[in-house]
Amino acid sequence: MQHYSVAVSQDRDGFFRLTCPSCGLDFKIQSSDADLQHILEAQIRRVERDMKGEESEDSSTSLTCPYCGYRDALNEMYTEEAQEYFQRVVHRELIVPMMNDFANKLAKSWERGNRGSSSLISFEADTSREILPPRPIHGPEPADMKIVEFLCCGERAKIRDRWYAVNTCPFCKTNVQLS
Repeated sequence: MQHYSVAVSQDRDGFFRLTCPSCGLDFKIQSSDADLQHILEAQIRRVERDMKGEESEDSSTSLTCPYCGYRDALNEMYTEEAQEYFQRVVHRELIVPMMNDFANKLAKSWERGNRGSSSLISFEADTSREILPPRPIHGPEPADMKIVEFLCCGERAKIRDRWYAVNTCPFCKTNVQLS
């Protein structure tokens, strides 16, 4: 098992941005650091499987869009920026080290095979240091939108400032009405 160092920007109120894949509108949810870590681990595993060409697992965590009522897995609601960030992290922390390891093994096997031979082809590679791209950064996240507390479950979310047509709680799917 590999461990990744990932930091996703939250706004000053502790909310992070999501985008509904159906209507395209942004909203934010609030989570503790432990919740965020669990969510991010699932997303990193998903990106890792996608990059390896493996089948993705279904996520049990789902949300309802506060604007249009569309319900989907949380990992399908990450913004495009967040998804690209996760892909860059996996590329830097998993793919590039795998490529460096492959190059080191190839250079060593080539070196062993060419000892004492008078070959017309020679291969030389400097494998003394691994080259990693810069560590990706996510954010900063602006403190926009208004906070709405859902009395049905006690959860909080942020929605557009002048939006009052929220009919469904994003967390527990209860019918609600903003006042």
